[in-house]
Amino acid sequence: MLRQTFYAALAWLAPLLAFVFYGGWAYWVHRHLDSEQSLRAGVAQGSYAVLSTIVLRHIVLALQRHLAGRRFGHIGAFALSVAMIVLMPFTLHFILGNARTWLAIAPGVLAGTIYIAIILHSLDANNSACRGEASAESNSIAADDQKSESRLH
Repeated sequence: MLRQTFYAALAWLAPLLAFVFYGGWAYWVHRHLDSEQSLRAGVAQGSYAVLSTIVLRHIVLALQRHLAGRRFGHIGAFALSVAMIVLMPFTLHFILGNARTWLAIAPGVLAGTIYIAIILHSLDANNSACRGEASAESNSIAADDQKSESRLH
């Protein structure tokens, strides 16, 4: 029960922390400019961080499901997800005319890339565990069948 409460709280806390951290970072990167542009950069990056934190996992999982079984499924899901977390905030900052776009988005791109890798790695671990359980179960059934046959003969 406590673990579920923790994860539920984390689901709401993570986007808020993303807004504060990444929005604050973009604001700080633009601090030498006028306060309006600094604030605009902070709000833009913070808002993007909230949205990407909420939907990134779903997008990665959807890409992985779509590309599963293909030759480069994980690599394709990884590359498309990383491209998304680079192009979307870059485009947002470009449209807003922010001067130091690459510096503003760098921490989010780094953290997002690590997050994507963790998600995809955890899928591999879960799939391996499921295959292991299925193999162990089928081996157990086969052993039981062999014991039953040996008793009959």
